[in-house]
Amino acid sequence: MSCAIAGWLAAALLHIPAALGAGAASQSAAAEIVGEAFLAGSDQLAYREYLYRNTQGHIHRVVYELPDGSLLAEKTLAFGEPLSQPSFRQQNYFTGRVIGVDVVPAESAPAPLQVAMYHHATGEAMQRTLAPVSDQRSLVIDAGFDPFIRSKWYSLLQGQKQAIQFPLASSGRLLDMVVAKTRCADGPAQTTCFRIYPDSMLLNLLLRDPVHLVYENSGARLLTYRGVGNVALADGQLPRVEIHYRYPDEPDAAAQMTVIEAAQ
Repeated sequence: MSCAIAGWLAAALLHIPAALGAGAASQSAAAEIVGEAFLAGSDQLAYREYLYRNTQGHIHRVVYELPDGSLLAEKTLAFGEPLSQPSFRQQNYFTGRVIGVDVVPAESAPAPLQVAMYHHATGEAMQRTLAPVSDQRSLVIDAGFDPFIRSKWYSLLQGQKQAIQFPLASSGRLLDMVVAKTRCADGPAQTTCFRIYPDSMLLNLLLRDPVHLVYENSGARLLTYRGVGNVALADGQLPRVEIHYRYPDEPDAAAQMTVIEAAQ
C-alpha cells in the first residue's frame, strides 16, 4: 500500500512515453529532459527516464529504460485544462500491466473520475468510476503534480499547505494528500524543497518516508525526486530511488517553465 502510493506520486511529477524498442543512445539524443534514478542510499543506477515535450511545452511522453538500454516501460499523457488533471496511460513491459486515469465529463461539477486498469497477460480489463471529488480544483492526476506545484508556487513559499485529491490508478482509490514546503537538508544552493504526504494519520504511518522534491528557484524546475519510484523493475517491486533530472542548456522559449499563481 505505502509503496503504491509513493510510486504513483513519482509518476505524477514529470512523466510520458516513446517509440517501442528504441535504444538508449537514440532516446538520449532526442529527449529534452533526462532523469537518472539511483537506488536509495547508493550509486547504483536503477533506470533512466527520457521525457519529451509537445509543441505547447508540456511533457507528453516518457520512456523508461534499464541501465543496459532495454525498454522497461512507457507512458503517454494528454493535457487539457487545468494542467493538473491530465489523462494518462502507462505500460510496464516487465509486469504486463497497462493502467491509466481519465476524467469523465459530467453534466454538473464536480466531475466523477473513471479509473481503468488493464492486464495484458490475461486480456482482462477493470474499470471503476469513483465518487465525485470534494473540490474539483484540488484534483491532481499523475504528472499534473508538477504544474500544480508551479501554479501554487508563491502560496507554498509562504508556508501555505495545499490539500489535494489524488487518484491511485492501481487500486481505484481517491487519496487525500498534502503538499507543503519543507527544509532542504542538502542539495545545491538556490533551491526550494517540498514534501508530499497523506492527509491521514494511518496512511502516514504506512508511508514511513514521505516524498521529497527539490526545485530550482529560477524557473521552478524539478531537480531531484526522493521516494518510491513509479515503475516496477523486473522483480515486480517499486524501488526506493533518488532521481536527478537534467535539462537542456538552452531550452526554447515555448518550453520554458513559468510560475503562475492560480486564481483562488
